[in-house]
Amino acid sequence: MEQRDYLQQMTVLLAEDDKIVRDSTAQALEIFVQRVIAVEDGAAALQQFHSGVADIVILDIKMPGKSGLVVAREIRSSDEITPIFIISSFNDSEQLHQAIPLLLIDYLIKPLTFDQLKAALIKSVDYLEKRGGLTYPLGDDVSYNKRSGTLITTDGQETTLPMREKQLLDLLITNRNKLVTKERLEDLIFNMECSETSLKNLVYRLKKKIPANRIVNVREIGYMLAEQD
Repeated sequence: MEQRDYLQQMTVLLAEDDKIVRDSTAQALEIFVQRVIAVEDGAAALQQFHSGVADIVILDIKMPGKSGLVVAREIRSSDEITPIFIISSFNDSEQLHQAIPLLLIDYLIKPLTFDQLKAALIKSVDYLEKRGGLTYPLGDDVSYNKRSGTLITTDGQETTLPMREKQLLDLLITNRNKLVTKERLEDLIFNMECSETSLKNLVYRLKKKIPANRIVNVREIGYMLAEQD
């Protein structure tokens, strides 16, 4: 698949407190990717990231509340793969030095240009391909392509998940080894408009398609994706 094709399936999470910069950057990104989620602060960025929707993250280094570095640090505590970029100015050198351990893909220097953003997106795809981030292994004989929502077996068979099964698996992968409550899943997948049976049936259908015991049910509380044995 070409880089352009991958990008057209991706969602970018953009956090920038300056509305003019946020809106213009989002418009430029939308030329290349399927969706841009633009938020104005770090807390909102983390909330969106943990909902499992972001493939690429772009953070302003200075925002009210949680800074871009704080958000990047929290993301990296559980995710070493998702590409993260920091938007900064030339006088942020001291803070940029603090970002070295965060495995950032690059720094985007203001004022942002169209070519900068395009290069950042292409670099993200290259990075994901090298790190295996375009697919997630679910077992010895099956992996999951998050961008296309497809399960791929070692013998080449592909199964495209229905939208809600994809949303569920994306959420569990983003929060792997962490409990995701039933209430949160119902909110993010069904917008709270579902019965407990609806969620149970959704989990049951997904469990039939991936290796046994990967989805763990914590009775009356929620679900989590366990690592492979």
